[in-house]
Amino acid sequence: MPLKNLLVEVRQVQSSQGQGTDVRGGLAVGVGSNGSVDMQGRIGAQSSQSQQSARVLQQALVLNGRSANINLGRSLPLRLLQTVKLQGVWRTVESAVFLDANTGFAASPRWDGGDGVELVLSAQQTATQVSGSQVVNGTSSASSTVLLPLGEWFTVAHSEQQINANTQGLTGLSNQAGAVDTDLQVRITVR
Repeated sequence: MPLKNLLVEVRQVQSSQGQGTDVRGGLAVGVGSNGSVDMQGRIGAQSSQSQQSARVLQQALVLNGRSANINLGRSLPLRLLQTVKLQGVWRTVESAVFLDANTGFAASPRWDGGDGVELVLSAQQTATQVSGSQVVNGTSSASSTVLLPLGEWFTVAHSEQQINANTQGLTGLSNQAGAVDTDLQVRITVR
């Protein structure tokens, strides 16, 4: 492996798609000068769709073959992607891991001087369980290896979260449903 510094850049790309329905109603009551009562009511419905994306960028300079720690800033259930060679063809498969905001994960790039980089991602979490009168601390870990092109953004993990919220107030009912997709992308360049 060449003795070079590698710049590891990490970003979270989020996109949300949703549909919402707002049903609002109102009733106006008026009393005339002759004592007559006048009532007027109205109801309306509105439907909406939205999509947006946000990016958070982190950078770490690391020696080729060494490890850099990356914190995500929030807990997120991610499916790590892994590159494997099956019957002579490179394929990408998924594994599930929960990346904690405080511990994050370690990224270890290995560059042999070509146009591709082997990246080892590893995450480790400590879990506490109470069993009877004993407290048991356990550790779980997950790792994956991906092959990515040098200098290009590449998705190494993916998360999907469903959102469903109903609110009801004096003037109406609101129903919001949708999904938030998060892609964890990495770009590695030689410095």
